[in-house]
Amino acid sequence: MHIGAFERIGGFAVSTSSSRPDAPASLDAWLGRTETLADHITVFPLDALAATLDRAAPGEVVPPLWHWLYFVPVAPTAELGPDGHPRRGGF
Repeated sequence: MHIGAFERIGGFAVSTSSSRPDAPASLDAWLGRTETLADHITVFPLDALAATLDRAAPGEVVPPLWHWLYFVPVAPTAELGPDGHPRRGGF
């Protein structure tokens, strides 16, 4: 079993060790960095997911986690990782 080290960042205990070679030694490298994505909010993705799940389309309140249908990062095929997401390290 691997037991990691922890440090306090912003009042939270954060793991500072990992078995992943691409993981930063600490979150300090990410502090202050931002990423901004723009999207057009339309009803189609909500209706499509509701149909897929055999549920009624949501009204004005979107169910928890359904916001993940929007603000999806896009990247050229050549910049995708093996899992189909943009390669790690950009953010």
